[in-house]
Order: sequence, then C-alpha cells, then structure tokens
Amino acid sequence: MTHQNESPDEFQDVKILLIGDAGVGKSSLARRFAEEEASESPVTTIGVDFKVRYFQLSNDRKFKVALWDTAGAEKFRSLTANYYRGVHAYILVYDVSDTNTFSSLNYWIQQVDWNATNKTAVKLIIANKIDQSNEVNSAQGTSFAAEHAALYLETSAETGVGVEFAACAHRHGSDGYQVRWSES
Repeated sequence: MTHQNESPDEFQDVKILLIGDAGVGKSSLARRFAEEEASESPVTTIGVDFKVRYFQLSNDRKFKVALWDTAGAEKFRSLTANYYRGVHAYILVYDVSDTNTFSSLNYWIQQVDWNATNKTAVKLIIANKIDQSNEVNSAQGTSFAAEHAALYLETSAETGVGVEFAACAHRHGSDGYQVRWSES
C-alpha cells in the first residue's frame, strides 16, 4: 500500500485485463485481489469495472496495478474490445466446474490475438473455483496454457487460494514493464 508521503508518480502503472465468460468469477477474483476479501454475493459486470492495488517489491520497485474486470456476457462482448489497448497482461478465467467456460477460452484467446496492441503482453490462464467439483482437470488447463504460450494458475476467489497472482514485475526493455507471475 502507499504511504501518505508518497506521490502516485513514484509508481509504475500496470494494466491487467480480466476476460472470460459470465459467471466464472472474474469480479470475485478482482475483489479478492484488490480488497483481500471474498465477495459477499456474485455481481454481474456491465461493461467494465476496475480495481487498483499498490505493490512495493523487495527491491523497492513500486507498482500501481489496475485490474480491469470485463463483462463476460455475450451482449457486452463488443464493448470489451476497446479495453485491450495498453494492456500489460491478460488473465483469461474459466470455471473448473463448467466445461463450457473452458471451451470458450478459444474464443477469448482469439480476442486477445486480434485486439491486443501489446503483442508481448503476458497471458495467464486461471482455473477458478477449485473449491468446487472439477469437470475440467489440471492437465487440460496446463495443456491449453502451454499450447497458447500462457502461464497457468489454479485459484479460488471464495477461499483466496492462488489469488496473489500479481506478485512481482520486472523491467522489460525500454518500453515498459512485463508482468511476471508467481503464486504466493
């Protein structure tokens, strides 16, 4: 978190876009990430919402992470393409208890490929709701991630397992920061 005597200018901005079908838990993950607490009840995102969290790494580098939570409902999909600009990392979320949301990852990865302005942005596949019964196993998720040069992580927004996914970042060339993921 920031200290009162620190200027927001001291923080490097990192934009992360959460995408995936409606109901996979994107908003719950965003809330758990930013506010470190579970959502009281599921909320349907209309358009886009965002959460901000400040990080200071052990090497004193400071980051302002803006996590953009997009609507997954089909009627809002045309709106989300506008939010792909300037993104440092894409988080593609599916629900392990719903095979349809896993199948939809092909659509979402295609949207990233078509709309991303930063072609070196990190892609992270998140298997959410691991506290529920699985219809999609870990091997399927890791295979999909490897096939698309993405990282893979299993989470539960409900219990908080794996949600500390934006734990560190490092300088990548002269044009900005590339997010690196590690589970805390």
